[in-house]
Amino acid sequence: EAEKDKWHEDRGCRDRSKEWDEETECEYEYEGGSTDTGGVTPDEDVDHPDFPARMALSQNEDFAREFRSLSLEKVRSRTAMIIRDWEAKLKGGTLVLMDGERSVAAYDKALHCLDLRETGALYPLAALAECRHLPRKAKGVALELLVFFHGSDESLVFQFERGFDRAAFALTLHALAAEAEKDKWHEDRGCRDRSKEWDEETECEYEYEGGSTDTGGVTPDEDVDHPDFPARMALSQNEDFAREFRSLSLEKVRSRTAMIIRDWEAKLKGGTLVLMDGERSVAAYDKALHCLDLRETGALYPLAALAECRHLPRKAKGVALELLVFFHGSDESLVFQFERGFDRAAFALTLHALAAEAEKDKW
Repeated sequence: EAEKDKWHEDRGCRDRSKEWDEETECEYEYEGGSTDTGGVTPDEDVDHPDFPARMALSQNEDFAREFRSLSLEKVRSRTAMIIRDWEAKLKGGTLVLMDGERSVAAYDKALHCLDLRETGALYPLAALAECRHLPRKAKGVALELLVFFHGSDESLVFQFERGFDRAAFALTLHALAAEAEKDKWHEDRGCRDRSKEWDEETECEYEYEGGSTDTGGVTPDEDVDHPDFPARMALSQNEDFAREFRSLSLEKVRSRTAMIIRDWEAKLKGGTLVLMDGERSVAAYDKALHCLDLRETGALYPLAALAECRHLPRKAKGVALELLVFFHGSDESLVFQFERGFDRAAFALTLHALAAEAEKDKW
């Protein structure tokens, strides 16, 4: 019967003679005299979809009690409900304890990242490697959860009073990580460490994970010709623009982007004031010729030849944000300046949309 029902393994059958009591979730002495540290043992299949649940059940006594005497179907249903509750908490931001300090952890659905708001750091959940449940070090001491990400030897250390909350938090992270794996927009939107930005309104230069600083230009691994490339650059380089899309579904992101482009296209059709090299100018869209018309100089730029809109980081606080617009067949660029990253992103995306339209119409 035990062979047929593998849940006895998931729930961590053990000799509990050495535990303090069921409420403390303290360190247990397992059968055979070995002590489980909550880490991965050689015989554990970390990539197995049930692995997070096994760890949550075996390392958190009060969490495991919720599932005793339940059928497998009810266990799955109850687990899904707990994950939904915690996902809702994270979407709104929830208080957590990290290294003894209170912090707000949130789920950035648009970027598929864990957002630690006190530090401004974003952790891509698609890179989640393991949630390690450590045994309680002593009676009355908080339970620790070590969260590891692929490509990093460091871990985030979360602390919980109850094993139930620790287990629920860990399972929710794994569920969100699985969702991020399915939806590849976490790669397109450039998850990053924002700890070095001046503030959210300035869109200043960020220090990215790994110590490299993104200049807003094209990197060798970027597929410039990919249709989503302009959106990736707009979102990753303009913080106030990216905020518009947090917690939105992919369908709503596309709908909202289309609306922004329509608004800016209408502005350009009538002619709109822009800043170029510190001077005000009127930029317009000549629909008949599919060209960007700079009326102060009388220059026409064929949008079918648009190569790239490069978002440069803000050089200093209070200095305008720059957008470099390149065209095929020319080494020079047009330099547009914006006070807000939102306007820069919207202008760039509109140029790319009009360029795509020009490509279809062979005027």
